[in-house]
Amino acid sequence: MTVYRPPYGAAALATLLVLLGYVITLAPTVTFWDAGEFIAAAKTLGIPHPPGTPLFVMLGHVWGSVVPFGSFAERLSFLSACMSALAAGGLFLVAHESLTRASSTLEGSTAQVVRVGGGLAAALISGFTFTNWQNSNETEVYSVAMFTIAAISWLALRWRAARGTPRAAHLLLLILYLAGMAIGNHLLALLAGPAVVGFLAATLIHEPATDPAERRIEWAQAAVVGGTWALLI
Repeated sequence: MTVYRPPYGAAALATLLVLLGYVITLAPTVTFWDAGEFIAAAKTLGIPHPPGTPLFVMLGHVWGSVVPFGSFAERLSFLSACMSALAAGGLFLVAHESLTRASSTLEGSTAQVVRVGGGLAAALISGFTFTNWQNSNETEVYSVAMFTIAAISWLALRWRAARGTPRAAHLLLLILYLAGMAIGNHLLALLAGPAVVGFLAATLIHEPATDPAERRIEWAQAAVVGGTWALLI
């Protein structure tokens, strides 16, 4: 059986391509709605409107202090662009691995076109849909939430590949850690919860472990993930 190797290089290129599009259309200053509030809160470590987004405020404060170019507002717009571009790269990886399994019966070159082409389509479509593109050009919390969703989705696929090893449990813990951290940015990221729990359950049903004890352990771990996610919500 061929071991799947994630195409991190191709994902990085997709990330840079999306980021280039964002940089070209980047907001150079304050935009409408919440952007000015988030910029001011990040600059002063203040508290924006409920629920407060403390993670975004701290991340924006550090980012705005470290990035050496542009005004503070433009630096935070660039933060949104980078987060959304990384999300697009993560979705490239998710689509590529999913299509690798789905195209296993295709010929070598055809399968490669389907996998890479599908991954690139996922990155570009997710990155340049109107609402996401708009939020990625200004100071908004949604770009960090999208990055969290993409990272959690990719970690769920890595869990499937690592089943039967100690690393699998570590990946589930990392998923829950990211979900918990996401509360400090925006609750949007928690929408990935039902999909993740459904993916875990579907994998355990259709690809059960051979050892009964291991099956019980995996179902217990999935239950912990689902229960913890319910508590976070």
